[in-house]
Amino acid sequence: MQSSWRAALALVFCLGVSAPAEANLRAPIYVEVPPSAALKPATPDLIVEGEHLSFKLGRPYAGSESTAYDDLRQAEIEAVYQVRASAPAAAPVAFEFIMPSVPNAVEVLINGKAVPAHQAAPKPIEKDKPRTREDELVSVRFEGALQEGSNELRVRYRQPLGKYEMRYGYFISSTWASAVEYELWPLHEWQLAPDFRLQVEVSFADDTAGLRRVLFGSHYKLELLGYEGIGEGPDYECYRIGPERCAPGQALGGETTYADGIATRRLTLGAKFPARLVAIVRQD
Repeated sequence: MQSSWRAALALVFCLGVSAPAEANLRAPIYVEVPPSAALKPATPDLIVEGEHLSFKLGRPYAGSESTAYDDLRQAEIEAVYQVRASAPAAAPVAFEFIMPSVPNAVEVLINGKAVPAHQAAPKPIEKDKPRTREDELVSVRFEGALQEGSNELRVRYRQPLGKYEMRYGYFISSTWASAVEYELWPLHEWQLAPDFRLQVEVSFADDTAGLRRVLFGSHYKLELLGYEGIGEGPDYECYRIGPERCAPGQALGGETTYADGIATRRLTLGAKFPARLVAIVRQD
């Protein structure tokens, strides 16, 4: 009798332990956003002397599944090109780049003067045809006069921040990866100056308390990865399981500084820069 009672108790204990594990299984939240890109080549007589590329990611995704589900944040992108013209342009020069198809204001300045930017209409949705990342992109065009010698082209816009639930479940706190992707390969098609430099700056709001960061490090890990193939990028599903399971990108390094609650990573690359740049802020 006593042995039967113990067996029944053991069965209840096992069921009680295993039930939450079954109930804890659900799909992670996963919102992948297509990339924007560098300017396409304009005329062959233009030389790009350098570019300063800035990603301001703001506050990374955090909080519970219910809090983050409908939250789609925006990253501020700014690309500043130094372009040399051998002679004054006889007519305005046309430029083009691609970006995600979202309601967005694009600001363009050529040598400090604002010029209008025109977004193409998004591709129509075809019935019974699945949409791809390319379907979510639109081209942006602008034109302006260039002077002989050095010219500055400044492009600003906002790009949705991708989100990937790294740790998830019904009875645990979610952790998140926030990501932005940028295609650099169009810049390879320009004529680059021998001393060309690409300066990259990525920043985000780091709410880790100062003493905690000094003693134990930040709550977040910023990774800046380069991929050589056009369209390549991290497999976020395997990345969620563990970076060692993923097709590796090139870790681009750089130095991270902290000031007024903002973490900033800066690095400088030469003419042999990767085809795609991916910035990921991951909760540890």
